[in-house]
Amino acid sequence: MGLKYDFDICPEVSEEIVENDVRADLQGQAAGSFASSPRPVAMFRDVRTSDALRRASPRVRQLFLASGFRLGVYDSGAPEGFYPAEDEAVRHLILSNFVENMKNTPLRGEYCGDFDFSEFMEHILAAKPILEERDMTKKTTPEPEQEVQRPERKSVLGRVIFAVSIAVLALLALKWLSATIPN
Repeated sequence: MGLKYDFDICPEVSEEIVENDVRADLQGQAAGSFASSPRPVAMFRDVRTSDALRRASPRVRQLFLASGFRLGVYDSGAPEGFYPAEDEAVRHLILSNFVENMKNTPLRGEYCGDFDFSEFMEHILAAKPILEERDMTKKTTPEPEQEVQRPERKSVLGRVIFAVSIAVLALLALKWLSATIPN
């Protein structure tokens, strides 16, 4: 079974912890003393995913740490594949930092272990916000008599894929019709 790449925004991490975490990771030490000026950071929900990132090479860990991720575990209670809508702005900032840092960090030949970048990226594209707080308490699989509620927001990528699929099907239908109708 693969790792779960869901992560949440943890608002209670101080600036000093963030700086110590990055510095300690570079030195290979444990970090953390509490101070003021909290800053939100991203943490994976699953301890196995966080552990896999800890076992990756220092350059891979540094990419995540510099982007705003931490190696701890935090669970907001959102179901798998979803995140609290109020975290969207901070989540977007952290992921933008991650993409920018990834462009500037050569990772060829770096050890990633069980951490799979392609699965992580797929998860980022597929994750959806929970629009209401009560949605966080819902089961991930609905009961048979309940109607399935779909998220109100659709991703741009999903819309593009749908439009391209319809266009390809239309072209195939036209080609088939032109081949079956005699001149």
